[in-house]
Amino acid sequence: MIKNIIINRFPTGINMSVDELQTYLENWQFESCQKHQPQSVGWVPLVSTEQDRLAIGIQGCISIKFCKEEKLLPASVVKEYTDEKVAAIVAMQSRKVKAAERKSIKEQVEHELLPRAFTKTTYFDAYIDNQNGWFVVDTSSAKKSEEVADFLRKTLGSLDAIPFEFNSDISELMTGWLRGDGDCPNELELGIECVLEHSDGAKATCKKQDLASEEIDGLIQAGKIVKRLGLEYNTELSFTLDDKFIIRQLKLLDVIEGGDGASDDEYHKFQSDFIIMQSVATKLINELTEVFGGIKKLDNISSDLV
Repeated sequence: MIKNIIINRFPTGINMSVDELQTYLENWQFESCQKHQPQSVGWVPLVSTEQDRLAIGIQGCISIKFCKEEKLLPASVVKEYTDEKVAAIVAMQSRKVKAAERKSIKEQVEHELLPRAFTKTTYFDAYIDNQNGWFVVDTSSAKKSEEVADFLRKTLGSLDAIPFEFNSDISELMTGWLRGDGDCPNELELGIECVLEHSDGAKATCKKQDLASEEIDGLIQAGKIVKRLGLEYNTELSFTLDDKFIIRQLKLLDVIEGGDGASDDEYHKFQSDFIIMQSVATKLINELTEVFGGIKKLDNISSDLV
């Protein structure tokens, strides 16, 4: 199930079949880090029972999965080994070690320690929405979303993907909802958490609170603005939304399990779960787009993705 959403959009649309994308992904399939390799990235199967499928077409979308493996070298350990080597040079050769030489020694230490380092593996589900021209990554980190989009661009050779930008200011509108300028529009309702911030950097994180309370209103009147807000949509799901249009903690309020339990195979369960969440998420994104005044128009942008 999708838990977070960061969206890039293809300004002029996208036209690529599942088989075409599969071919591109196979050339950049994930391989584990080699002995002295600090990290490795690539595309992996979405379902363990379908090892040949790097791209799965579902309901007009193409689902893919990005993998990143990193060798973990604590800075304190590298420094300790580097200091020991530097101290040995000073003692044996009776001279100072200059900055450039110390840097070289540090790089040598890292190279020697890499084969013994622990590894950390992270996965990011993503999908291309052909109908809407979106690229959605399941993460709450803009940096990680950009990394996935950049690797997709590298995989395809070229890719025009840009963030959502709205005609209205997200933070200003959400602050207005708490200030009482008007109720949440359309199918949105206030949740029970928010992050407020003043221009001087003072921040207030409120959880499990009535956002229409006098306490919250006092913080707003004191000059704080909304940076993140808990919301519910159409009694279907809850989520938090920040001023950069990052959707976090996406959760169905009425949980519907895809498939029929243990008797259903992993591949069809994946499809069923994706259809449920993607359908609701698409309605939510379109609703929020309308609430925030629509997408800004960008001129002179062409897509090389065909």
